[in-house]
Amino acid sequence: MIKMRAARVLIRGLIPACVILGCAAACGEPAPPAPKPAATPYLASSAQLNLPVAAYELTDTENAEVEYLSELYTQRCMRGFGFDYLPGLSASSIADHVRISEELNSRRYGVSDAAAAATYGYDMPAWTRGTSAPVSISSLPHTEVAVLTGQGTGDHHRRPIPPGGCLTQASGELSAAGIDPAAQGEGASAEAPLTQQIANQDFLQAQSDPRILAVDARWAACMRSYGDDGYISPLKAVTVWNLNVPASTSEIDTAVHDVACKQKVDLVGVEFAVESDYENADIVRNAQTLAQAKAEIATDAAGIRRLMASARSA
Repeated sequence: MIKMRAARVLIRGLIPACVILGCAAACGEPAPPAPKPAATPYLASSAQLNLPVAAYELTDTENAEVEYLSELYTQRCMRGFGFDYLPGLSASSIADHVRISEELNSRRYGVSDAAAAATYGYDMPAWTRGTSAPVSISSLPHTEVAVLTGQGTGDHHRRPIPPGGCLTQASGELSAAGIDPAAQGEGASAEAPLTQQIANQDFLQAQSDPRILAVDARWAACMRSYGDDGYISPLKAVTVWNLNVPASTSEIDTAVHDVACKQKVDLVGVEFAVESDYENADIVRNAQTLAQAKAEIATDAAGIRRLMASARSA
């Protein structure tokens, strides 16, 4: 299947630098009160965690639905020109993409799923790579590429090619339903640079927080009790192993111990609580911009629901 998601629209309008940096005083606004620290839950796995900033982005299911709709409308356009584009396209891909997202999420703080560790060690399961290799656009006939992208003579068998080709036409149909081009690209609002910055910088900041350093030390002590010496933190554990070859018995054993130790010291719960504290603070500091992001995401989600209902009834 060809991945031709639209490029993310970084910023619809200019976001003031002081907003991006979370410096309310520089904008002449009083600093908002700091949010209360998040309670530490007990979490065995991070597979289905929803950090605070996720409220300003589409869900994994909505992301997968947008990708499916984009490919579906492109396929319909291409068929109008006689091309059997993406013949294997099916709505079942939505569930597949969500499953892959959950597998990736389960490794946010290192491997945390006991069954996966016992089977794959630190490796990603083979099913996450799909059953077939993606098809490159360069492998398609020139005439098909011309209709797909609009880079051609302007017509195909005397039928006018839509400006920008079927890819652009499909994007326009999603936009007409209220799905923002930024959401079509990566499931984010036009304020994506801010939400991405919050997610990325707060994850990194959390790793040096005393609460996480302490839980990492407890995890490392637990690992030593299994005879696994030299492991400082779960995020570095994976770098010890060669993931380009099938997992050895030693790797699997270590990964199983890794997960058991995470559960013993509630490492996932601590990581989630600390990262949530940082994100909540940034959300308060950037409340106005993120309120706009949430409104845009709500509009996107409504458009996705309408198009998915139409696709199911077709």
